[in-house]
Amino acid sequence: MQIFNNREISIMVWGGLLLLWALTQANMRNSIGSLIAQFFNHKILLPYLLGILYTLLGVALFDYLGWWTSAQAKDTLLWCFFAIISTMLELNKAREDKNYFRDAVKANLKFTLIIEFVTGVYTFSLIAELILIPVAALIGGMLGISQHDRKYDAVTKLLQRLLFLFGIFVIAYTIYEIKNHIDEFASFNTLRDFILSPMLSLWFIPFIYFLTLYMTYEMYFGTMGFKMKDDKKL
Repeated sequence: MQIFNNREISIMVWGGLLLLWALTQANMRNSIGSLIAQFFNHKILLPYLLGILYTLLGVALFDYLGWWTSAQAKDTLLWCFFAIISTMLELNKAREDKNYFRDAVKANLKFTLIIEFVTGVYTFSLIAELILIPVAALIGGMLGISQHDRKYDAVTKLLQRLLFLFGIFVIAYTIYEIKNHIDEFASFNTLRDFILSPMLSLWFIPFIYFLTLYMTYEMYFGTMGFKMKDDKKL
């Protein structure tokens, strides 16, 4: 049984090559070293570890309910690595934006999640993925840059059309593969895989809520402590 699909292998290959290139650059090495050092700061590492423990508690509950199996361990680990880190980076936004948690729930109930999941079920050959991943990343990067300047509107439209055509091709290929493997696709295991990411994300929202609440009170009492010290000095 293949643990990683061709798309994931391609991303790891290109990601590894990019990391190796970055390590050859002195300024990049310093930035990476600084980033790693900051991650192991107890104020960042402790909430991250607590987030993992909270996620594992959810996994144990989902396993008991029959919504999770060991076959999803890889996807769960990837979710813990990427989703928890990205969510932690939004803690200040969660504390300041009153609509953050409502928007987070909506984001996990969007119809586009179905498209994203279905198009990720079947991948191209490894050679094709190794070619398509950097090309798609390049087009996406160029689109992001061109959208910030009106003089590149013609380029922006061209890139958007290319991404649209690529998306149509991927969807058509996926439909073809589903048709040829309908018995494999139309199963409870596929449903489990589909609900895994939204399920973990929704489960994680209360943890983020109480963490931001703790941060707010910590800042409040910290400020009160400084004021009391200043008053004593006076």
